[in-house]
Amino acid sequence: GAQEAEQLAQEELEINLPSSLAGAYEQTAQDGEGITHLARRSVQEYLDRTGQGADLTAEHKVYIEDYIQKKTGDQWLNLGEKVSFSQDLIKEAVDSSRQLSAEQLDNLTQYSVQISSFIER
Repeated sequence: GAQEAEQLAQEELEINLPSSLAGAYEQTAQDGEGITHLARRSVQEYLDRTGQGADLTAEHKVYIEDYIQKKTGDQWLNLGEKVSFSQDLIKEAVDSSRQLSAEQLDNLTQYSVQISSFIER
């Protein structure tokens, strides 16, 4: 009884693992990059795939990548080191950014103007 249920639960867990891995965005650190750089690429990939970024400003994106970095950590990365960001974490950050007030977004402008990839888009 209990042993069979435990084995069945373990088999279900093994079956569910691949689908959760498919919901992750893995990035590889280039020279001089940290968590924020990798989060930025993952967020852009997520927005491109889901089509959810049309209403997001550069200020929203600054907030989103900062949110992810704070949840992930700010350790130094080695060249070639891989970091994965879950789709759930990215979605949580995007949803949270949509709750910002106009004043909060305005305050983030001082950071967004310094990021060339946001200016180009």
